[in-house]
Amino acid sequence: MMDFRKVVEIPAYSMTLSYTQRILSLGSCFADHIGNKLMNGKFQIQSNPFGVLYNPASILDSIRLLEKESYIHDADLIESQGMWASFSFHSAHSSDSKEKAVASMNATIASSSAFLKETDVMLITFGTAWVYEWEESGEIVSNCHKLPAKLFKRRRLSVDEIVSEWSVMLERYFAGRENRNVIFTVSPIRHWKDGAFENQCSKATLILAIDELCKKFDSCHYFPSYEIFMDELRDYRFYAEDMIHPSSVGVEYVWERFSQSLFSKETKTDYAEWLKLKKMLDHRPLNGMTDNYRKFLRENLRRIEVFQQKRPYFDLNFETQSIKELCNTL
Repeated sequence: MMDFRKVVEIPAYSMTLSYTQRILSLGSCFADHIGNKLMNGKFQIQSNPFGVLYNPASILDSIRLLEKESYIHDADLIESQGMWASFSFHSAHSSDSKEKAVASMNATIASSSAFLKETDVMLITFGTAWVYEWEESGEIVSNCHKLPAKLFKRRRLSVDEIVSEWSVMLERYFAGRENRNVIFTVSPIRHWKDGAFENQCSKATLILAIDELCKKFDSCHYFPSYEIFMDELRDYRFYAEDMIHPSSVGVEYVWERFSQSLFSKETKTDYAEWLKLKKMLDHRPLNGMTDNYRKFLRENLRRIEVFQQKRPYFDLNFETQSIKELCNTL
């Protein structure tokens, strides 16, 4: 039989992901896709606390903010279209009130700084090597917040620049902590506005930089999400309507390859058992709150208790409390 598809081979990794690890996912919207999958799978994860970050410099700046636990002040904000925003944060943290904007951003920094200190794995997704520098200060911004383009200088990071800056941070991250790992990916989302050629140059820059970092640090690893989309999922059915972002089917396939490659045998079993339990917990009655459904809810509480006895590292407090509150209203 003829083979009409080439499958990207993923070499065996020297590390695996488990439910006892803390994972911080940062980067492009593809980082959100994988981060959400891990979150729904009940892993201990924080995903993009600053919002979507596209370039290596902005991702690195966010890590530095968390390392130093550097808080945002009123003077750090800029005003755009009646909203107060920060160049370090997505517009989801912006507000028409300075006080609310600062409070939202600093709450994120506080919780994520504490999380970073205990992080075992960073999952980093680079989206583009193109950056925007604020002309006034030379600062590379994470988000332009729809300010006029003339206020920014656009340029492409070099491989050496990425490797040099990231090496300094990674040396700190790995120092004195065994079993810490970083998994790099490159987003398959094409930045079409840059132009086809410019996008390819950008992705090549990112891949070459990651290759250098993985050669330099044994605890850095590369997962080929970009290559899987480019070589395995060439058909446009694996893309959304804009023909640029991955479709849900494409994301699901990459997730399958990711989990198969990076989950330990025990993690795969835990994940499969959680999905079975989650299906039970997500069930909703067709005929309202009947006696049978009340019985079903009580049985779900028992299922959670049994599940956690075997897997105490799962946090199912939210699910338990939700069922108890629902039972109290019946």
